[in-house]
Amino acid sequence: MNMRMIWLAVAAIGIAGCASTSKDVDVAAAGVTVAATAPARAKVLGPIEASHCKRNGHESSSAEETALQLLKSKAAAMGANGVANVAYEAESVSLLSNCWSSAKAKGIAFVQ
Repeated sequence: MNMRMIWLAVAAIGIAGCASTSKDVDVAAAGVTVAATAPARAKVLGPIEASHCKRNGHESSSAEETALQLLKSKAAAMGANGVANVAYEAESVSLLSNCWSSAKAKGIAFVQ
């Protein structure tokens, strides 16, 4: 009976890993531009960060690309129309949590 529970847990993790990024993130992020630095007359809203764990090989975008989309979506939620000084960090990967690739995007949200 224990072996059956293990297989059910493995199957549940595999199915959960098939979830994709919400289309709402793409819509919110569409109005946010990425700049090397905030423009001189921009109002800086503050630092932001977003992480993404790539849970399966079927995702077409990299963990970094998705983290950037999430970062832009968070910026839009703050009322920003841009992010600057974007940097990426690789995060630790844990196959036990079904995380094949993970990245964190950091930046500064601004309004121009």
